[in-house]
Parts: sequence; C-alpha cells; structure tokens
Amino acid sequence: MPRLPERRTLPARYQAALARTHLEATERHLIRSRRCRREPWVENIELDHGAYRFELSCWWNDARWTKTVTVVEAAMLVREFIDQALADAQSNAVVPAPRAASDNPSPA
Repeated sequence: MPRLPERRTLPARYQAALARTHLEATERHLIRSRRCRREPWVENIELDHGAYRFELSCWWNDARWTKTVTVVEAAMLVREFIDQALADAQSNAVVPAPRAASDNPSPA
C-alpha cells in the first residue's frame, strides 16, 4: 500500500466525500441578493465526465441548485486537507524530555 500522506492523496472514494464536506461548509444560495446562512443539504452526487455533480437544497428557503467540482479541484481539496492534518500532527508532536542520569551505567 503506498504511503498516502507522502503522496498527499486519498483513495477516490474519499475525494467525493471531502468535496461534499467542503461544499456543505462553503456553498450558499442567494436569497434577496444575500447569502443564506443555512448549511445546504446535499441530496445527490454523481461522477459525470471527470467532475462530481452535487445537487444541493435549502429546505428553509425551498431553494435547489447544482454545483460541479472537477476531479482536479477535488484532488486539490484533498492535498490541502492532508497538508493541514500533517501540520496539525507536527504542531502537536512532543519532544521527549531528557532522561535523568542513572546510577547504573548501561552496558556498552
């Protein structure tokens, strides 16, 4: 199995899920020339000609729309996600404290 963090990628089945999560966090429809504050509901995802097509809806305002995320855009989202996860892991890494001198010398 290839080392996925080194390659900065994930299996294809996770790429659509990550794109979906990104859209839920960022995509909003307009209502009276203002962005809706509600998180949309993703109803359907399909892979069509090198792009993921998402059908979104806002049941608060009875709005429906589609959003397309290309496979290349999804791969960039995955790379950014992995970079952030690796940066978080490195910032949480703890450098071990120096060991106390022992009365018993270790055998050489």
